[in-house]
Amino acid sequence: MKRIAALLLALSLHAIAQQGLHMENPLSSLTRAQIKSLETQSQQFSHAARPAVALAAKSTLIIGYRGHRVAFGTAVYSPALSKNVILTKWSEINHYYNRLIVTTSQGKYGQATLIGIYPEHDLAVLGTELKLTPINLTAQSSPELGDFIALASPDGSVRSLGVISVKARSLRDTDKAYLGVLMNFNSSNQYGSPLTRVVPDSPAAMAGLEAGDIVTSINRKSIKGSNELRNILQKLVPGSMIPINYRRDNHAFSTHVRLGSRPAGSDPSRVSRERMAQMQRMGAVPNRVRYDFPNVIQSDMAIQLDDTPDDPRDDLTNECGGPVTDLNGKMVGIVIARGSRIKTFIIPTQAIKDLLHTRPHTLQNTYSTQRNNSRSQTARYSKPRRNSRTEKVPPRAIPVDE
Repeated sequence: MKRIAALLLALSLHAIAQQGLHMENPLSSLTRAQIKSLETQSQQFSHAARPAVALAAKSTLIIGYRGHRVAFGTAVYSPALSKNVILTKWSEINHYYNRLIVTTSQGKYGQATLIGIYPEHDLAVLGTELKLTPINLTAQSSPELGDFIALASPDGSVRSLGVISVKARSLRDTDKAYLGVLMNFNSSNQYGSPLTRVVPDSPAAMAGLEAGDIVTSINRKSIKGSNELRNILQKLVPGSMIPINYRRDNHAFSTHVRLGSRPAGSDPSRVSRERMAQMQRMGAVPNRVRYDFPNVIQSDMAIQLDDTPDDPRDDLTNECGGPVTDLNGKMVGIVIARGSRIKTFIIPTQAIKDLLHTRPHTLQNTYSTQRNNSRSQTARYSKPRRNSRTEKVPPRAIPVDE
């Protein structure tokens, strides 16, 4: 099973050159016998993990359009609506939401209707006349870093495996602590993080930090490089008042900084947006809506592999919306986006439970809010198209009988 072999290597089997970037196939140095052995081991691993997804698979549905799968769905009970509903990824179905067919794990199929949307989480709430088996959200898992997790498939198999790489956090810029500096990640300095730039009027600038300073500790934690400084900042929240020690011209200084919120649309990355977009597509098909979520777990789970890197139709995705469990069968959450070859995002079970106690937005309200919101990252959906006789099967759609 290619998807699990990719997990064993922690790389996609198809992380090959795309859009002008070149990356060596991670299996190119192995013999055919070694590759065959890895595939055999992956199949055995997948088979051994089937009991973990057995119950979740009964609540997993195929969301189809014109005989093709465009997403997975998870059946849940909504206290706010007092009935069973289906959760799936909204941005993958929004152009044909009123023409969807859902298929249960028992093979029964019927039409789906859009009930509402949780836009911040990119979740659609669908209704159907079919009998649904809601997943047990009370048996929830709180996975730790390095724990194995599995994505359920309606046929009872393990669609993909992965490990937890980052615990639940917000991906929204305004929820992240903002210092306002650019760091030198290539420095050989082992005693701190050299600052290459301090943004004018930023918290760092107001605290007296300057380009060329070397930060040696932050929030009373010594650091040995820029990666450590970045990791500490990611764990802090806007509004925190923290002490910072630094060196300037071989003299030691200290100051206090009140962290701000990262300005919307700012990009503190060392990598250009164009380069980052290319890197994210290496060996995977990332979702169009893949960031700005308020609460997600990050995994290396391999979904939506790009088996045909030269095929321009592979520009949409179709494996989000399904339930993820730990190896004890407890619910971890719902997979919501592939961010890159090494990043898959999952909405935690507790966040889903909280959402289901609130009524979803109507379609009209969702787009009215978008028009009134000037933030480009929040306004991330295009308005659904009307029925069209010439409309084709969406790219990246997979035949339902795959």
